[in-house]
Order: sequence, then structure tokens, then C-alpha cells
Amino acid sequence: MDHHEQHHQHHQKEREEKKKHQKEYERQHEGDRSPIHPAWIFGVGIVLALAAILVWTMFLS
Repeated sequence: MDHHEQHHQHHQKEREEKKKHQKEYERQHEGDRSPIHPAWIFGVGIVLALAAILVWTMFLS
């Protein structure tokens, strides 16, 4: 086995290890996601902001 082939095999093993670690990381963090979609949180925030502006302009001025 020449140096070039050894070098290639070394890089291939590094890539396989990196993929293995990435899959393990993804598997561990699968359940960490919020059950609420971010668009809903954004929408509720907009509605609350508009309601606050409406109350401020109508009733506090």
C-alpha cells in the first residue's frame, strides 16, 4: 500500500467518524424541538403587539 492510498484511507475513516458523530448528535437532540411551530409564535407575537398598540392609542390617550 503506497502513501497515497494510506492517505486516502485515513481521510475516508475521518469522514466516517464525523458522520457517525453527527448521527449520534442528531439522535440525542431529536426530542429537543418545540411542539409549536415558530410561525405560530411569530403570529401570536404580532397579534399581541397590535393589541397593545391599539389599547395604548385608544384608551390611554
